[in-house]
Amino acid sequence: MTFVLADVEGSTRLWEAHPEAMKSVVGRLNAVIDETVDAHSGVRPVEQGEGDSFVAAFSRASDAVSFAVDFQRRIASEPWPDGIDLAVRIALHSGEPHLRDEGNYMGEVLNRCARLRALAHGGQVLVSGATADLVIDHLPDGAFLKDLGLHRLRDLTRAERVGQLCHPDLTATFPPLRSLDRLPNNLPLQLTTFVGRGDEMIGSARLLAANRMVTLTGAGGAGKTRLAVQLAAERLEDHPDGVWLVDLAPVSDAARVAAVVAGAMGVSEVPSEALADTLVRELRDARVLVVLDNCEHLLDACVGLTERLLRSCPGLTILATSREPLGVEGEASYRVPSLGLPADDGDGSCESVELFVDRAALVRPTFTLTHDNASAVVEICRRLDGIPLAIELAAARCRALAPAQIATQLSDRFGLLAGGRRAALPRQRTLEASVDWSYELLTDDERSVLSRLAVFAGGFSLEAAEVVCSGDSIEAWRVVDLLTSLVDKSLVQVEGDGPATRFRLLETIRHYARAKLIAVDGEAAAARDRHLGFFVALGERARVALVGRDMVAWLSRLDDEIDNLRAAHDWADESGRLEASLELGESLWVFWQRRYFGEWLERMRPALTAGVGDQPLRARALLAAAWMSWNVGDFDSAVPAAEEGSRIAAEVDDGPLLGHALDVLGWQALSLLEERADALLEQAVELLRAAGEHWFLADALWGLAAIAIYRGEHSTACGWAIDALAVSRESGNPMLVARSLMFLVIARANLGQFADAERLALEAIDTAALVQDELPLAVTQAWLGWLALARGDIATGLALCDEALALSRPHNLAFGIAMALWTRARGEYRSSSPGAAVPSLEEAEVYLAAMGQAWALACCKAMAAEVALARGETENAGRLVDEGLALVGSSPS
Repeated sequence: MTFVLADVEGSTRLWEAHPEAMKSVVGRLNAVIDETVDAHSGVRPVEQGEGDSFVAAFSRASDAVSFAVDFQRRIASEPWPDGIDLAVRIALHSGEPHLRDEGNYMGEVLNRCARLRALAHGGQVLVSGATADLVIDHLPDGAFLKDLGLHRLRDLTRAERVGQLCHPDLTATFPPLRSLDRLPNNLPLQLTTFVGRGDEMIGSARLLAANRMVTLTGAGGAGKTRLAVQLAAERLEDHPDGVWLVDLAPVSDAARVAAVVAGAMGVSEVPSEALADTLVRELRDARVLVVLDNCEHLLDACVGLTERLLRSCPGLTILATSREPLGVEGEASYRVPSLGLPADDGDGSCESVELFVDRAALVRPTFTLTHDNASAVVEICRRLDGIPLAIELAAARCRALAPAQIATQLSDRFGLLAGGRRAALPRQRTLEASVDWSYELLTDDERSVLSRLAVFAGGFSLEAAEVVCSGDSIEAWRVVDLLTSLVDKSLVQVEGDGPATRFRLLETIRHYARAKLIAVDGEAAAARDRHLGFFVALGERARVALVGRDMVAWLSRLDDEIDNLRAAHDWADESGRLEASLELGESLWVFWQRRYFGEWLERMRPALTAGVGDQPLRARALLAAAWMSWNVGDFDSAVPAAEEGSRIAAEVDDGPLLGHALDVLGWQALSLLEERADALLEQAVELLRAAGEHWFLADALWGLAAIAIYRGEHSTACGWAIDALAVSRESGNPMLVARSLMFLVIARANLGQFADAERLALEAIDTAALVQDELPLAVTQAWLGWLALARGDIATGLALCDEALALSRPHNLAFGIAMALWTRARGEYRSSSPGAAVPSLEEAEVYLAAMGQAWALACCKAMAAEVALARGETENAGRLVDEGLALVGSSPS
């Protein structure tokens, strides 16, 4: 494939001078491009190029050359408006691109073509050596190639043999090419390609254009040096007196900084004159860019020299790289992030994966990204946080290992990611050495804080860090300054732009810091104790907020802390502090029950089994366990938990707790169609209403509504649901409101008030979405499906049931799954042969039986009997009817 990349020289100047005229000019230019590309059997990829540039692709190189000649003729002959003389520079390069998507190309061939175009002048057509070899015997009549020699492109890799396409109709004479060799510089030839970094190049270039002192900061191995060198190559023309790279990494003596700078620039020492004075004299009238690379271990010396030079040399610009800002007056800093990681639902295409594939192909030339290895490559890049050095070291292992083998060994990443290039600096040969370099530059207190931060899983707040990192010589009030210093040194990352700053450690730094923490006797246990204590206290603060008006804010905060909550539970179990685990789990059960029913039960099981905790705490935890068990369809576990929790509650002089217990027992009796269900729930309502409690009061009212629905007393059910909705709205809690609306939807639908039910269902879904409460989302979605079936829209009804199942299955929401299956069976029965409903009914029966839902299970069997009868299975239908009647032999009436 041969690519043509072209742009209008001086486009910005033309737009500024002729803004209105340029609108029509660009329209006409695009028309000429399209016509000429079509005439020469090319294609114009969409959404590529920037500004007044364009890309065209040709299967044959000879077509691309013919296009270039014809296009330049067309541009020269067009009657452009007065004052507008378009000059287009064109480059041609051939190679094998990657297809990003239909009609869009990417890869090294395009990048190199763009670098070749950057050498050209307006009206000039440049051809790469690869394209020249293809077309030398197939040039248009009168055309010939003029060899311009070898030139270094701004990608800093191998030099390119460049030819100029000449023709009697084209301009023949141009100034020298704008190659690296034309301007003074010492930028080194790069042996590997520069991958990605488009956003970083734009962002840092913008800073460099507006500031005379810019520092690129970032973690070790983030790619600061490579970005700085590439940025410098792109800015050559802005600094005609030279672009000079100064590598300070090998320098250990601060007194030698000025000498190393002078040596890189070719400035000789003058006897009896301070070297800094000599540099000032040499640079005072020069337009120069100096790249100071690796400043972090020589900060004071770098600050002193740069401030002196910047104040005395107005044409000087300094670009520095460091793991922290230098602190020079007027300094702008740009944090170099890790490479982009693949999206969770994407195909793995991203900068980090691209880098891995590129470097792996260097050690194993046959390596490509395939369906078989893509998931392992993505896992490697994610677990290495997109750090370029770590990814390059991992890719080097492809010499002997497959990506899946590399991924499985990343738990020992410091052992695995060793053995880098022998020519590299010692701190770049292994991942551990890179982190060691930063760690050795820390103070003792900074080292202590960094190691203690390793106990956090995921991110953490300043408030949490102050508790976990304080101790010994570090007072809590000092943590913010030490944490800020670690951020400045690129060892701690700042997350997001929310109302409160959060921090996190890259996984590589966390592994390193954890090893340092464990190495000090007793430090790890003490830090994890403080971590557990903080989150137990946080749970107590969240308890009341989660059932009130502040639920949304607290759910968001706890979502951020979910990994820390898990880590706290793990440590409580590991260290035998089961009461703390019980406190933590019980206080936050409302948070966990949105979608983590099964996980909460697993984490609480050791503490519940051990019988720890005071009586009120244990009762609340058991009652929550009963509710959680019921929701995952484990009725056998729910019953004993409810009974033991209620027994303890009855022994404790606590009205709201007893009301809670009666509510849970009432729901249990309701599931079993026991006569006592009404009385239990009514007693619960009385106690809870008197106590001014909202959460369990609404829950008890829902139970009374359910009883009325089972009896067919739908007007009564509406009354109870409306009462529950009023209580919920008074509480200001969106989860309560959503669930109350869910019950009201069911009651309205059973009354035949379909329009009202649908309106309420949409409100329930919107409200539940605010708190990501999967239960009412799923159940209400199923009832929307029921309503669609009721109005004869079977396709919509089935689709809504499928959405409800998609919401329920990942979290094993038994009632949501059963409702969706039951409703889906109704639609299947009506849409095709009766037998189509059988699989859905059978699966629904399994869930309803596990939940102990006698009435709903009886309804399910009644429908199964109807299906059997329609299929001519009279005996089977009779059996199903008998089973259903046996389930409702006694009812709450």
